[in-house]
Amino acid sequence: MQAADAAPGGSGIPDTRHADVDLGLIRYHGFSDLAGAALLKARLAEERREQLSRGVHLIVVQSADGSLVVGDSHEYAESPDPFSHPGVDALILAEFRMALGLPPPPTIGRWIGTYASSPDRPVLIDAPEPACGSPSSPACGCVHWLCDWRGAHRKSVRQ
Repeated sequence: MQAADAAPGGSGIPDTRHADVDLGLIRYHGFSDLAGAALLKARLAEERREQLSRGVHLIVVQSADGSLVVGDSHEYAESPDPFSHPGVDALILAEFRMALGLPPPPTIGRWIGTYASSPDRPVLIDAPEPACGSPSSPACGCVHWLCDWRGAHRKSVRQ
């Protein structure tokens, strides 16, 4: 998963807490199972093939300080690449421009993340150790490690 932290204000972005648009509607089962989603998916497969192949869909979430988290992408592998890809960043920012009709604010940081997923169920719950479990759901895009120690895996790369 790839996302960016964007500077607060200054680009005419309306005060919002969350935005998700068409590519996200075919990604998450709560939307993709609805009537009409197959037609939307077919149209997006024609018009935005590259975004779909890289798992790009636009999510914009505003933080308390006004900065934005702009993302994200999903590419699946047994051993995912630990590096950010500028081409994926460009696709995400192009979605921002298209959806909001505004240039994205300056990027102040980029981050990548990983989480477990399963092709045969929406929520993966596993216990690699008896005292440790790791539930993960692509729908929330995060992993919570339930162990004696608590932590999150997030690599931040500042420009």
